[in-house]
Formats: sequence, structure tokens, C-alpha cells
Amino acid sequence: MAYTSALMKINLIALKYNLDQFYRYLKPDTKLMLMVKANAYGTGFAPIAQLAEKTGLVEYLAVAYVSEGVSLRLASHISLPIMIMVVADSEFDTCREFSLEPVIHSMYLLDKLIEFLNRTEGNATMVFQSTLSNYVLLRSKQFTTISTCSLKTGYWFASSRH
Repeated sequence: MAYTSALMKINLIALKYNLDQFYRYLKPDTKLMLMVKANAYGTGFAPIAQLAEKTGLVEYLAVAYVSEGVSLRLASHISLPIMIMVVADSEFDTCREFSLEPVIHSMYLLDKLIEFLNRTEGNATMVFQSTLSNYVLLRSKQFTTISTCSLKTGYWFASSRH
């Protein structure tokens, strides 16, 4: 069986141009998140993430797993928030250590996050449910998290941006 290999090169100047062009069509207050999971789909997440931060057009980076977020933080010295799409409750401490923001996608995981915060912060966690917007907010002083959940879909998003 013969195997072939492929090589993909990313032109960072063209990537910046494409980001600029895309951004022109957005409303001024629209925030962009750049998915760089799987090592930026095999292209190398460090240069892509550094370019994204340098442009000032990207507000967030996102990866699939905590290990990818840690690698990205260590390899690129990025200060942009990094969202983690798949997180286990055993990884909350690592998320805090590396300033990674977990997506809380279930009530079970929310309960585990609240337990973690109560264990590490005492009773500093507050939960508030808004009847107007169908969202729940969770705020923590040490983890510096505001989480929102659509009560219709059940999806949670944890963010350190207040």
C-alpha cells in the first residue's frame, strides 16, 4: 500500500487580509472567536494564535480539550481568553491554573463546577436565574467566572470576562 503525504503552508499575511475582509462585514460590536483546535487543524496553533492576538480583531481563541489549551498557553504566550469546548470536572483546577475557560454544557458539569468553586473558595459562589432572559449566571471570585446557560438549550458558557 502506497502512502502519500501532504504539506500545507499558511500565508500569515493572507490570513490577516482575510480576517480584515471578514471583519468589515460585521457590526462594530461583534466579537470574533477563532477555533484553533487540533493544532489549528494541523497548521500550527502558535503562529495562528499570535497573529490573531496581534490583529486585535479576535476576542477569543477556542480549542477542543484542556490539553490543547495548556499547550497553546505554554507555546505561544497568548493573553487572549482560550475557551475549552470539552472539559471534565477533574480539569477545573488546570483551567484555573492556565486561565482557560470551560464550556459548561450540562447541569451535571455545572453542579461539579459549583462544588469545585465551593471547595476552593468557600461559599463565594452565587447563582442567579434571570426570568427575563432565560439565562442563569454563576459568579465566582477566585475562578473569576460568569457562566451563562440558555435554559432552552441547556448549553453553558463560562467566561472570565466581566
